Amino acid sequence: MNTPDKLTWTSRDQAALADMINRRRAFYERNTVAVKHIVVSIRMGIGSSPTDDELVEELIAKADAIRDALEPFDSGVRAGSPSTSG
Repeated sequence: MNTPDKLTWTSRDQAALADMINRRRAFYERNTVAVKHIVVSIRMGIGSSPTDDELVEELIAKADAIRDALEPFDSGVRAGSPSTSG
């Protein structure tokens, strides 16, 4: 049992950690493909030294695709949502 004065780390803990690390890696690799495609598309559309306005225009033009690509990473928190911190 783990208490503040006695902590242990077992092979079961290590296996659970390794599993979570592997699942996180797989999740990231699978879900960043679409994001990376959008980044490449934006870079191709605006060149190597875009102005802020050019970048804003590209982001607006690709807003739906960006939203969809980032959906797996969405925390669900929205601007104007009631605070959960009381």
